[in-house]
Amino acid sequence: MKMSVRIAVVLALCSAVSGATDAKFEVKGADVLKTLVQGHPRLMLLDDDLKGLRRLHDQDVMLERCVKETLEQADRDMSQPMLTYRKIGPRLLSVSRAAMNRMYSLGVAYRWTGDQKYA
Repeated sequence: MKMSVRIAVVLALCSAVSGATDAKFEVKGADVLKTLVQGHPRLMLLDDDLKGLRRLHDQDVMLERCVKETLEQADRDMSQPMLTYRKIGPRLLSVSRAAMNRMYSLGVAYRWTGDQKYA
């Protein structure tokens, strides 16, 4: 399963577990910054979401598969050489995508397992 599909499934499950699809989460313009979590505004997978996913993990085959594949991808990412600034044509799109995919897989792996090797 492609990395972006796994991430989309995990985020969709997070929003379903946390109720983020409720009307109370419809935010307009300047109010967006007021909705950020104070402790760590950049986390997409909050502690409550993680708890909900853990409860669903053994009952949801798709989630179980996504977690397994994400952990496998994180392990593969750790064995890859460091990304370097390598401009192909006018941009760094391939390097940026690889970096983003690694951040997502390693971030989810760390949050799921708590294992420092993914930190």
